[in-house]
Order: sequence, then structure tokens, then C-alpha cells
Amino acid sequence: MHRSEAGLKIQLDECLEALSFSLNHVNNKKSLNKVLAGRLRILLCDTKFNIENSLIKKVIPNPSLDCVNNNFISYENKRLIEYIPSESLFKKNASQLPLEKWLSQKVIKSNISYEALDCKCPYCEKVEGTIKSNNTNIKVQDDKCLVTMMCHNCGATLM
Repeated sequence: MHRSEAGLKIQLDECLEALSFSLNHVNNKKSLNKVLAGRLRILLCDTKFNIENSLIKKVIPNPSLDCVNNNFISYENKRLIEYIPSESLFKKNASQLPLEKWLSQKVIKSNISYEALDCKCPYCEKVEGTIKSNNTNIKVQDDKCLVTMMCHNCGATLM
């Protein structure tokens, strides 16, 4: 493990190299998604025992990054989910934000709202009331918008 300032810079270079390689080779290879996610977490928002541990803050004090563009487009023109295409994610020549504010920017918006869904659990087959969920459980997979819920009777996770 690199602990010196020079060692941390080497670690940052290695992290950026892994990100660059993954981004250049990702082309629908889902196997690289976790590599990208892991490296981004280490770089930007890592914690250890609830203490800030991100690599960028160890090398660059008070880092700031380009603002995210707010030109959302509708997924499949259905207006349920909107996102910013990766090729136009960042504003060029725009102001920068401190890392904490940058991390809280929205890149996906959901216009789906619900408080509860009636559902029969395929495991315990109970329909006791409704299964409550919230908007954080929405996931887009392939061409479908899925809602993940938990059965309050047996605890099974349902999609």
C-alpha cells in the first residue's frame, strides 16, 4: 500500500489508467461496469469506517470538477425516465463544483411516482395489503423499467 505523497500520486495514476482502459473498452461489455464503479468509488467517494477516504482528496486538497450538463433526454421517448447521455455529460468551459456538491448532482430523473403497489408474493403467496416501496427502488434493465420491493410477510425481494 502506498502511504507517501509520491505513492498516493502513483496510486492515483494507476486508478485513472484503469478507468481510462475500462472506458475505452466498455462497449456493451457488462463485465467492465463493476471495474468502472469500483474505481470511481475509490477515486471520488470512498469511506473507511464512515471516514472520508477518497483517493482524489488525498492527492488534491479541495478538488473541484466540471458541472454536469442538465440536458436530459427521455428514455425511449416515454418520459418516465430521463438521463444525460454520457457523451454530453459535462458542460464545457463551465464553472466547477467542490467534490461534495458534484457528487450530489442528478444524472437520471424519474417521473415515476407511486406509494404502494398491489402484488402477490410468488414465494409465500400472501397478498396481505400492499407492498410498499419508494422511488429509489427503480432500475432500468435492458428495455424494461423494474421496481424492486420486499414482501413484508416473508421478506423475499420481488421485481
